[in-house]
Amino acid sequence: MRNRIIIVIVCFMGLLFFFWTENHYSQSFQDCVASQRTHKVTNNPDKDGLIVGRFFMVQAVCGVQVADKHNGFFIAFFTFVLSVSTIGLVLASGEQAKANERTIKEAGRSADAMVSVARSMEENVARLKDTVEINREISDRQRLQLRAYVSTKIGKASFQDRANNVRFSAGINIVNTASTPAQKLMYQVQVGILENPLPSPNDFELLLPKKTGEEGLLPPYADRDIPGGLVQFWPDNEVANIKRGIGHGVFIWGKITYEDAFGGIHETTFCHLLTWLLPNPATGVEPVYGYFVPGRNSMT
Repeated sequence: MRNRIIIVIVCFMGLLFFFWTENHYSQSFQDCVASQRTHKVTNNPDKDGLIVGRFFMVQAVCGVQVADKHNGFFIAFFTFVLSVSTIGLVLASGEQAKANERTIKEAGRSADAMVSVARSMEENVARLKDTVEINREISDRQRLQLRAYVSTKIGKASFQDRANNVRFSAGINIVNTASTPAQKLMYQVQVGILENPLPSPNDFELLLPKKTGEEGLLPPYADRDIPGGLVQFWPDNEVANIKRGIGHGVFIWGKITYEDAFGGIHETTFCHLLTWLLPNPATGVEPVYGYFVPGRNSMT
């Protein structure tokens, strides 16, 4: 487009050059100038001082006469220039339309690319959500693997021997089976001789003592013996059956609460039945043997 404008300007300057040459070198123009000067001197003898004004006046008048003489040429020339300009504008419009079409196509491709990018981002967000969920699950599983777990084992016990002023007693052994400590550990433990087997938990509730013991901190893989206490003397003729869990038995039950290293609060409930095996022939010792009462042991 810029090149076509330059061509039109050059043609117009060429026309002006032609017109100037015609003015100064054609005989008709020179005759016109001489005639105008004679006319001005005759009609205006007192205005000879306005030389510059008369010069441009004569040039303009004679130029118009020469242009009128060649009006056919000028009309043809300007018509040609107008035609060339019109053709240039048409061609420029066509190129502009093609450029617009290319721009539209590029915009379409850009839009498609943006849609593709948006879909990719959506997929990445979905994958990121999945990754976050997976990492959360991994973190939760690691926490479950690392957190403290406090459970109970059968503890020390003694059976009634009135002659030596020994009563039935029982205890438990608590153990942290994890690699992180149990903190703020507290417990409630009760010992009693109850009917064996015990009724179901729905029919018979084991009451806990109001007194609470405290261990504070139980390190990883550490254990502690917790005494449960003594029970009153029972008739001596029932001691043998109680030792074997026949009709009645020695029970120890209770609850343990603690906090893990991640701030979680947990609870362990337990209920053990304690019996004594037959004496060892070599030593005469009757070893204690315990059971976890079904339905009365749990852990959170």
